[in-house]
Amino acid sequence: MTGVIFRSWSSLTLRQKQSFINKFTNNYKKLYPGSKTNVSFAALKMDMEDFNDAPSLFGIFYEDLRNGKMIKSRLSHESFNHLLIEDKRKKK
Repeated sequence: MTGVIFRSWSSLTLRQKQSFINKFTNNYKKLYPGSKTNVSFAALKMDMEDFNDAPSLFGIFYEDLRNGKMIKSRLSHESFNHLLIEDKRKKK
């Protein structure tokens, strides 16, 4: 993903944040199906659409992925980087 600029969490719309959260949690569950973290993620995102919410914990994950801070962790799997949202507004 060299040369690609990704949008910051704060610049994403609520719909984009919720989409990232759903894709992120699905990806995590696919990669680590036996992890108890899946239960925590499910609880965090429960009813987020109903309450027009996007839990900020996922914003921390998003920003760490965007800034390349997920080295030697479960989130360092390449598939998580593909969930980031490209910033097409800054194309030159």
